[in-house]
Amino acid sequence: MREKKILEAEHISVSFRMYDRGLSQYDLHIISDLSVEVHEGEIMVIVGASGSGKSVLAHAILGILPGNAIVGGTIRYDGAILDNALRKKLVGSEIIMIPQNYVELSDDDDIKCLNRILDLLDEDDDVQAVYHNWDE
Repeated sequence: MREKKILEAEHISVSFRMYDRGLSQYDLHIISDLSVEVHEGEIMVIVGASGSGKSVLAHAILGILPGNAIVGGTIRYDGAILDNALRKKLVGSEIIMIPQNYVELSDDDDIKCLNRILDLLDEDDDVQAVYHNWDE
């Protein structure tokens, strides 16, 4: 039996309103009709090519897209619609994003601690087996 859904993104679409020549505008579609769910006890890792929308999805969940973003779909956390009020409570405590180059972002002791944890995980044989499977 699967654990309960903690994070659920349904039919997420993200576009950016862009200017062409003069005042002409168009929508640049980055994510179209993406659905994903994370169950209790799971960790979601988003993998893809550069420019494929990984950070855009994370920023949509975190609610930190720029003003020209157009977001469609529904995001729920623990069954509740993830609106700005709920985001304020959760981001940084229950919902976090670890960017690819996180070490460069801060000299904070918490970041250094996280770096050490990831180094230790990197030495673990089970984690290495997962890395090797990704490379194949």
